[in-house]
Amino acid sequence: MTAIDEVALPAPARAALEEVVGRALGKEHVEVVDWSIQKVPGGLDRSSTVYRATGTANVGKGLQEWSVFLKVFQPLPGREDPASAFYWRREPEAFASGILDQLAEGLVGPRLLGTEDHGTEVWLWLEHVGGVPGTEWTLDQALAAVRKLGTFSGAYLAGRQLPSEPWILRDLRHAWAVEAAPGIARLAAMRDHPLVRIGWSDGLDEVVLRFWEDDRPRFLEALGRLPRTLQHGDPNPLNMFVRPVASGGNGRAGGVEQTVVIDWAFLCITPLGEDLATLASYAAAWGRGKPGIDAQATTALIIETYTEGLRENGWRGDAQLVRLGYHLTKALRYLLHPFVLELLDEVDHTRAEQKFGKPVKEILQSVPNILQRGLAAAGEARRMMGQR
Repeated sequence: MTAIDEVALPAPARAALEEVVGRALGKEHVEVVDWSIQKVPGGLDRSSTVYRATGTANVGKGLQEWSVFLKVFQPLPGREDPASAFYWRREPEAFASGILDQLAEGLVGPRLLGTEDHGTEVWLWLEHVGGVPGTEWTLDQALAAVRKLGTFSGAYLAGRQLPSEPWILRDLRHAWAVEAAPGIARLAAMRDHPLVRIGWSDGLDEVVLRFWEDDRPRFLEALGRLPRTLQHGDPNPLNMFVRPVASGGNGRAGGVEQTVVIDWAFLCITPLGEDLATLASYAAAWGRGKPGIDAQATTALIIETYTEGLRENGWRGDAQLVRLGYHLTKALRYLLHPFVLELLDEVDHTRAEQKFGKPVKEILQSVPNILQRGLAAAGEARRMMGQR
C-alpha cells in the first residue's frame, strides 16, 4: 500500500524501489510491504528537491523498517550550462564519475543506492546517513572534519591530477558573481525600497554596491593568482555528519568517526580557500561552550587545522596564500550572495517563505549579519594585499 501526502510527490516504480531498499538494508532480495514519501523542507537551490522515503520490507526473516532519501534534479533556465554555478546535473555527474569514492581517509560522500535518468529529471537515491549533524558537533569533531577536507584538497595541490570533466565547476567565485549580477542591479534600483531598508540597513546597500564596483574585479583577479584545487564548494554544517565506523566482525563501532559530506552540487576546481571560507564561518557555533575559546580563537584553529590538512599529502606552499584565499572568498561569498539578493525579487518570495517557514521581512532581518561576515573579510583581504 502506498501513502503519498501530496500529488506532486514522486511515484517510483515498485521494482526500482525494492532494488534501492535492498541496497540500503544490505539484502539481495526484499519485498516492500508499505512505504510513504515526504518532501524534506529547507535548501535554497531551485534545481533540486529532496524527499525522504520510509517504510517496511519483508527481508525473508520478518519485517524490517527502512529509510532512504531521494534527490530529484530538474533543469531550469540559465542552469543548463555546465559553467553555471547552479548547473542542474553537476551532483548526479559527480556520483557517476567515481570522484566521490576517493576523497580522503575518513571522508566520504553518502552511499549511492540508485540512479534514474528520466530525461527532464534525474533521480538520485541516497542512504539515510544518520550520525551527528554538523550543527551539533563539538569543536573536536569540527576540527577533525576540517582537517579531512583540507587533506582531500591538499592531495591535488601536492600533485594528484585534477579531473578534467566539463561539468565540474571552474572558479566558483566568478560564476557566483555572474549569478549575483541581476540582484546587484535590482539593489541599485531599489535603494529606497522597504525591503532594502531592512536587509541592507545603515548604508549597507551603498557598501555592497561600492564593493561590487571597486573590490569585486581586483578580488577576483587576486584569487586567480592563487593555487587551484578540487573542493566541495559548500561544506556548511547542514551538509556534514559524523558517524562511528564499525570494526571487527561484531559490527560494533571501533571508536573511529567518519565524516560524511552531502550535497556535491558545487564541486569545483577553484582557488585555494573556497571550502575554508565556509567552514570558518561557523567558528562561533563550534566553539560555543569551550572554556577560554572565543569565535576569533576558534576561527584561527579552523584555519590552522585546514592548512595542516593541506600539508598532509606533501603540499609545502605558503600558509599566507591559504589565509588570503580564505578572506577573498569569504568577502565575495557573503557580500554577493545570489540567494540573499533574490529576496529583493517578489517573484521569489513565496518560495523563500516556504523554504524558511517565515515571512520575507523576517528573513531579511538576518541579512545584515551575513553582510558583516563579508565586510570583515574584505577589510582583512585589503590589508593583506596592501590596499586601503
